[in-house]
Amino acid sequence: MAEISSANNATTADVTTTAAKGANDIGDLTTDEFLQLMIAEMQNQDPLEPMTNSEMMSQVGQLREIASNESLSDTLESVMLGQNFSTASAMIGQYVDALSDEGRNVQGKVARVSVSVEDENDPLSPKEIRLFVGGSEVQLTNVRTVMPKEQFELIFEDSTGLDVDDVEEATGS
Repeated sequence: MAEISSANNATTADVTTTAAKGANDIGDLTTDEFLQLMIAEMQNQDPLEPMTNSEMMSQVGQLREIASNESLSDTLESVMLGQNFSTASAMIGQYVDALSDEGRNVQGKVARVSVSVEDENDPLSPKEIRLFVGGSEVQLTNVRTVMPKEQFELIFEDSTGLDVDDVEEATGS
């Protein structure tokens, strides 16, 4: 009987810690945390006034809503990643003006596109679309202008005094 009591105390401690997050953080509960909270509530309910069927169904409905929202969020994130990758892929061969991660201006032709993952072992890890421009790597979100070669040549030649074709030959881009 002591084992059951200690298990109940551990669950109650976990639930108390979870509940201590505050009412404003209820949206941050994971499905597992919500289940623990619901189970602890059932285990610790007043036996003389147990939870009614409608209260139980209400909580099950809330659990389903949380799971559905998590699934929808994951789906929307995947769709957005696909759309961003498609947008970036369409820039291959185009000329861009962008900012590097260090905050310096990068101008040139987009040679290729990749998706970088923060943690390859975590499927939910944030993903970032990267473009390779004239030997530099930039985030898709840091692209300021996409332009045809003729417009780029005018801007580039005015600001540097160099011919774009000569620079592309020298850099191999």
